[in-house]
Amino acid sequence: MTEMHNRLIPKFDESRLGRETEPVAGNLTDSAIKGDPDTALTTIAFLFGNVNPMRLTQTGVRTSMLALYAAGANVQMSRSELCDLAAEPERYANLFKLPENSAVPNGRLVSFVVNRARARGHRDEIPLGNKLENIGLKLVRLQLSDACEARDEDDLVELRTVAFQSLNPDPLRITAPNLALAMLAIWAAGADVTLNPAHYAQLIKDAAVNLRLHTSSCRTERVQFVLDKAHERAVQENLAGATAAQAVPA
Repeated sequence: MTEMHNRLIPKFDESRLGRETEPVAGNLTDSAIKGDPDTALTTIAFLFGNVNPMRLTQTGVRTSMLALYAAGANVQMSRSELCDLAAEPERYANLFKLPENSAVPNGRLVSFVVNRARARGHRDEIPLGNKLENIGLKLVRLQLSDACEARDEDDLVELRTVAFQSLNPDPLRITAPNLALAMLAIWAAGADVTLNPAHYAQLIKDAAVNLRLHTSSCRTERVQFVLDKAHERAVQENLAGATAAQAVPA
């Protein structure tokens, strides 16, 4: 990650895509897609999300999910599902091919995400699928299920996987606890952004609700894993005075 004073500053207190052609971060440049691709993708996933589910947009959440998939989230999609997920971000990226919008990096960030996601789909030789498949409904069923899944040995992959599975292509289907869990997981996975203490505290509070909502020990362990990893980063960055001895919701 870069020095803290050079990190991107998300605009959480406004709908960053309400005016589609405005930058998604206060200090956004093309440097966001330089360096390690997985870190860049994780950063973009964070920038296009939000701490408030009422401010999420379909473009934003689909871009976040595509970025997590491209960064290696341990999830499977068919070609049909991938194309459906990418359609709205591609439309959005095309807005920035217009001369009046070309100076804003948003479009280049989203095109980077779409291209990396399609490259993964090609590498994985994903099945064609059919138009009746719906990744959003698949995720709803997963979230409602208490079935256990093996945790990935790579912590960063696991964090991106939890984040992807907590989201949905339809922002109206994303609860505040799931959104908070996703955003914390993305941040803990190395998103190169500045997170202020108030937003961090709100995310921890909302994400911890998942500990009471799920009966499966496997699911609660994954939630606790995200909370612990987020706390580790908060301690490293002395966020809100976080200390190693400070309790994490359990």
